[in-house]
Amino acid sequence: MKSIKVKFKINTIEEEKEVADMTKGAIDFFKKENILFKWADERTIQQNYNERKYKDFLKKIKKRWKKEENKFVEKLIDFFKVEDINFTVKITSYGPMGFYQADKNQIILNLYNEKPVRTIKHEMVHIMVEPFIQKYSIDHNDKERSVNFITDFLDKS
Repeated sequence: MKSIKVKFKINTIEEEKEVADMTKGAIDFFKKENILFKWADERTIQQNYNERKYKDFLKKIKKRWKKEENKFVEKLIDFFKVEDINFTVKITSYGPMGFYQADKNQIILNLYNEKPVRTIKHEMVHIMVEPFIQKYSIDHNDKERSVNFITDFLDKS
C-alpha cells in the first residue's frame, strides 16, 4: 500500500542561522542564476525572529496545500515508482524562495514566496530526481528544465 506524508514545520532560530549561513556561501551562485533570495546576519536573525509570523504562515500554507495539492504527491510516487514517501516542509525567512535537502526529503520554503504550493511541488520533484542528477552530472540549467517539465506534467495530468 502506498503511503504519502507531507509534514510542515517552522524553523527554529538555530535552523534560521544555518539557512542564512548557507545563503551567504551561495550568494554569488544565486546572483549568477537570477535566483531570488533573502539574507541577514546572525544579529538581525536574532532580533527579527518572530514565531507568531512563522505560525501564521504555517497555518496558511497548510490550508493552501490541502486546497491546491490536487493529488500531486500520489502522481509523483506513481511516476517515480516508489511505494511510499515522506516529505518535511520547513518554513524559513531566509535563503532562496525554496530549496531542498534530498538526503532528508526536506523542502525549505521561504515565507516570502509568492507561489508556495508550486515551489513545494517543484522541490519534491528535485528530491525525486536528485539521484539521477548526481549519477549523470547534469548541470544546473538542464536540471531545472527537467524538474520544471516533470512538475508541469504531473500538475496537469
